[in-house]
Amino acid sequence: MRTLLSLTLLLFSVLIPNTVFAAEKFTVELEMKNGDLIPRVLEVPAKNIIRIKITNTGTEPAEFESTQLRKEKSARSGG
Repeated sequence: MRTLLSLTLLLFSVLIPNTVFAAEKFTVELEMKNGDLIPRVLEVPAKNIIRIKITNTGTEPAEFESTQLRKEKSARSGG
C-alpha cells in the first residue's frame, strides 16, 4: 500500500509541474519610440503564454497592430 502511494505521488510530482509551467505567463517589454520598435525581435520560450507590455517613450502617439496575434493597441506619447 505504501509503495503504491509513493509511486502515485512520484507520478504526480513528475506530471503536474509540466502542466503548471505551460500555463505560466512570460512577460516581454516592447518600447515604441517615434516609429521604431525596441527590441526589433522578441525572443520568448516555446509553448508558453506570453504577455507583451508596450510602452510608448516617443513624442508622438503610436499604434501596435498584429494580425497574427489578433491585437491592436494605441499608446499615447510619453510613456
